Amino acid sequence: MGVAWALAPRGWPLRFAAPLTWLLLAPAQPSMPYGDFRITALDIGQGSALVVETAHHALLFDAGPGPESTHAGERITAPYLLAAGVRSLDTFIVSHSDSDHSGGAPAVLQTVEVKQLLASLPADNPLWSDARKQGTSTLRCVAG
Repeated sequence: MGVAWALAPRGWPLRFAAPLTWLLLAPAQPSMPYGDFRITALDIGQGSALVVETAHHALLFDAGPGPESTHAGERITAPYLLAAGVRSLDTFIVSHSDSDHSGGAPAVLQTVEVKQLLASLPADNPLWSDARKQGTSTLRCVAG
């Protein structure tokens, strides 16, 4: 029906909106069975960004480089989360302060809700205050 509507003669009412009917044919995101999980390693170049999803939870381990390098947090990590339907992260783990692991973290915090941030970042790292401003629970990892 949507194709016929799109091929209708010029001037047909709302003809420009016909392609929207094709969205009805787009497959829904398959729900993951309880007990299963999916790990997605994002190709961000130097560094890491791993997304772990279960039926009801999502975790991000590192976010890739930020503006000091390739902007992978903005260009890859955050858009991937949105495209995958991840609007909220239960946990966001930042392994350490090297920019190829933590540089993209601000972009992630600005894009999706993060319930808990775990990191071994120095106490004065601005990511802590950015996360708290967003209502994120924070936990600093320390040796021992």
